[in-house]
Amino acid sequence: MVNLHHEVYRRVGVNHQQDPYGVGTSWTQILGEMAFVATAEEGIVWGIDFEGEVWRYDGGSISIQEVINNVDHGWKLIADAKMIEVDVGYNSQVVGSNNEGLAFFRNGITEELPEGSSWFQFDGTSEHIVMCGNGQIFAIQNGRVMYRTDVDDENVKGSAWAAVDAQPTGVYTQITCGKRGQLMVIDDNNKVWAREDVTDAMPQGSSWTAMDQQDLKHVSLGLDGRIWGVGTSG
Repeated sequence: MVNLHHEVYRRVGVNHQQDPYGVGTSWTQILGEMAFVATAEEGIVWGIDFEGEVWRYDGGSISIQEVINNVDHGWKLIADAKMIEVDVGYNSQVVGSNNEGLAFFRNGITEELPEGSSWFQFDGTSEHIVMCGNGQIFAIQNGRVMYRTDVDDENVKGSAWAAVDAQPTGVYTQITCGKRGQLMVIDDNNKVWAREDVTDAMPQGSSWTAMDQQDLKHVSLGLDGRIWGVGTSG
């Protein structure tokens, strides 16, 4: 997470056997300052600094001492584009959007080249874009939730955008998705909604259900399905 001072922290002490809620024990700071961060299952972190530059930090293989000794605190600059938002999903694949509302997919990410090689631009404009742990890609476009059709291992970017709802039921301002394609959004009244009946065969699901916890400005689905939220007061 990033706090109000743009310091980056990770949660430690998460033990699902001893703690059924998986909330951990404390926050540990990762050196460096970012305006936005996104994490993946493998311990990989992508971040965006104040200038919109994109950075990658591998918390799984870089030791604390290496981070301390590194002039960039363990972060590697991805110098070929500027973004305002990134998200990390299936096989450490990355999507992002810039300040012009253009959405992108990071090409060429492999174990040998974990930072990838170039950005592929999706058609249309998007306020937000996210990638689930199962590879599904969702976005908010003009307040509506959209998804990429025909996503699979051979077509990781999908074929086209399609609306989750035939008729929009609200104006959505933030979106998150989980390891198995679970989908949640926040509307312009800070109400939180979860998508029902999401499956691999029907990633768009069937309907929205209001969550009990309301008045949030940001929500995030963890890899284990747990839900984290930030209230409107911060």
